[in-house]
Amino acid sequence: MIADRCEINRQIRADNKMLRELKAKVVKLAEAVEKSIPIIAETLEAIRNHMIFTLCHLLHNEMQKEVIHDWMNHFNPILNKYNTVKKIAVCELYVLTDSVGVGSSTKEVFFCSIDSKQNSRTCLSR
Repeated sequence: MIADRCEINRQIRADNKMLRELKAKVVKLAEAVEKSIPIIAETLEAIRNHMIFTLCHLLHNEMQKEVIHDWMNHFNPILNKYNTVKKIAVCELYVLTDSVGVGSSTKEVFFCSIDSKQNSRTCLSR
C-alpha cells in the first residue's frame, strides 16, 4: 500500500510539472497575441487606407476617361472634316508658256484631289 501511495505521489508531481509547463506556454502565447494584436490592427488599417486611396484614384480615372471620351466625340467630326479638306489641297502651279514669251509665266490654280489609298493625285484647272 505504501508503494502505491509513492507511485501516486510521483505521478502527481509529474502531472503538476507538466501543468506548470503548459501554464507557462499559455502565458507566453497570451503575451504574444497581446503584442501582435496592435500590429495586426495597424497593418489592417494601413491596407484599408491604401484601398480607399486606390478607390479614389480609380474613380478619378473613370471620370477622366468620361471627359476624354466626350472630347473625342466632340473633336472626331472636326478631325474627319479636316482630313477630308486636307486631302483636297489647292495646288498653285506656275506653268511656263511659250505663247506669252520666253521667260514669262502665267499663274494657274488647280484643285487637286489626293487619294492617299492609291497615292494618286487628280488636278482640275479652275
